[in-house]
Amino acid sequence: MRIHLLTFNCGKNEFRDNTALEELSKSVENSLPDDPPEIVAIAFQELTSIRTSFDYNLVHEILLDVNDAIVQRVSEHYQVTYHTLGLTHNGAITLSLLVLRPSRFYNIRTSYLPRGVAFSSLKGGVGIRVAYKSQVINNDDENDKELTFVSCHLNANEGEVNFNRRNQDLNKILSEMDFSDQYSVLKPDSHIFVLGDLNYRCSKVGEVENVSEIDELEKVKGDLDFTEAPIHFAQTYKYIIGTQDTFRTNRIPSWCDRILFLNYQEDLQPEYNSLPELTISDHKPVYLTITVPNTVPFIIYRKPTYYGSLVKTVSKATDTMFRFSMIKKTYLFLLTLAGLYYVTYG
Repeated sequence: MRIHLLTFNCGKNEFRDNTALEELSKSVENSLPDDPPEIVAIAFQELTSIRTSFDYNLVHEILLDVNDAIVQRVSEHYQVTYHTLGLTHNGAITLSLLVLRPSRFYNIRTSYLPRGVAFSSLKGGVGIRVAYKSQVINNDDENDKELTFVSCHLNANEGEVNFNRRNQDLNKILSEMDFSDQYSVLKPDSHIFVLGDLNYRCSKVGEVENVSEIDELEKVKGDLDFTEAPIHFAQTYKYIIGTQDTFRTNRIPSWCDRILFLNYQEDLQPEYNSLPELTISDHKPVYLTITVPNTVPFIIYRKPTYYGSLVKTVSKATDTMFRFSMIKKTYLFLLTLAGLYYVTYG
C-alpha cells in the first residue's frame, strides 16, 4: 500500500483569502507522487488564530473548506475521485484522511489528547485509526491492515526545559490517546504514523554533514519505536513570511516539522522532502510517500489509563475560560494564560 503524508504548521492563516488557499492546495499537489496513493493524510497545526481555535464550530467550518479544496485538487491531479474518509480536530490541530476506495476501510476511530497550558487545546495531538480490507471479493481478512495516524503540535521554544516538555508531550500522546478499543496510539499490529510540528530544535546555526549532530529529536529516537526517512532538505522553521529561504534571526533554524513511522525492515521506498515554495507561514510543509508492507514491526504497546479522560475534562473548562477571557479583553486572556502557565509548569 502506497501512502502519502503531509504536515504543515499554517501559522494561524485561517485561509479566508482564496489566494492563500490556492497556494496551499497547489503545494499539496506539488508534493504528490506520480501514481495515486491509496491514502493521503493531511495534518495541520495552527490552522487558525488562537482566538478562533477555541470555537469548535468555526474551526470545523474552516477545516471543511480547506479539506474540500485539497480533495478537489488531488482528484483533478490524478483524474480519479478521492473521498474524505475521516476528519478530526482539537483546537487548531487537525487531521484528515483522503482515500481512493472508501469501501475498503472500516472501524474508523478518532481521538485527541490536549497538552497545552493547563491542558488547553493549544498543544497536543489528534488521531484517526482505520482498518483496511485487502481482499474484498473473498472476504479474506488475513492481509487486512490497521493504520493509525496522529497529528501533533508539541511544546515550543528552545532550551533544555522545553526539550523535556516536548518529550513529555510526545510520550503522553503516544501512551494516553484513547481510541476506545482498549489501546492508545501504541497498539500491536497497527501501522503507526506520527506527523506534525514536533518542535524539536537544533543546537546551533550553520550547515552540517549529519543532521544528528545538532538535532534534538535524534537524542530521543533510540527510546522510541519510531524512525524517520533521511533528511535531505533545509530546516523548516523559522522563516520570514513571504520568503523561500530567509530565516528569522531570533530563532535557531530547525527541523520542527517531521514525519515518523515504525522501524520496518523492508524497503519502504521513501520520498521525504519539504516544500519551500509555500511562503504563507514561518514553517515549511513536509511530506513523505512510502510503501507500507504487510508485516508490522514489534512495539511495546500501551493501554491508556484514566489520564486521557481527566485531561479532556480539564481541557474543556480551560478552553472555555480562555475563550471567555479573549472575548472580554485581550489583557485578561494574557493574564489568565500567564497564571495557568505558572500553575502548570511552576
